[in-house]
Amino acid sequence: MLEDVGKKVRKIRTGKKLTLKDMSEKTGMSTGYLSQFENGQTAIALDTLAKIANVLETDVSEFIAKPKLQSGVVVRSYQRDLLTIESEHIITHNISNITEMSDLIPKVVNILPSEDAEIVDVYSHKGEEFIYMLDGVLTITLNEDEYQLFPGDSAQYPSTIPHNWCNRSNKVATFLTVNTPNFVKSNK
Repeated sequence: MLEDVGKKVRKIRTGKKLTLKDMSEKTGMSTGYLSQFENGQTAIALDTLAKIANVLETDVSEFIAKPKLQSGVVVRSYQRDLLTIESEHIITHNISNITEMSDLIPKVVNILPSEDAEIVDVYSHKGEEFIYMLDGVLTITLNEDEYQLFPGDSAQYPSTIPHNWCNRSNKVATFLTVNTPNFVKSNK
């Protein structure tokens, strides 16, 4: 999946006759990082992908799988669309029929146990996040503070606070998250 997104970015970038150096200058990202991303060797945050989309004069939804429009307000568990897979450890499912029209983006996230979870790189972006733990144990880093969430626990915070999630347990961590802004929302 990462490889597919990177390929789409490369195709649009080269179609616009932009070099990696041009992209680096316009986004503030290194050419090495951009090259790794385009080759599917590194993950990318949605807000970072939004910067790239802006430079390419397109919408971020161009690069990610658009949820299938279903009718009605109810989404059955078997109707969930796969939204993203990040760094082979984070699997996100769309759980709304109106994702492209809503200001919110509700998702169910599964984070697999990871040996890399000891080192957590925090990042910030505009918006707000809400998390409700369903299963397992999730570690949230906010600024320099860490919090463990267990089933039934919740957290809400502005996304402008440097943050990230990780799974330091030996079991899959599953949680509901609702975020703004919605990077999948159609600008039509």
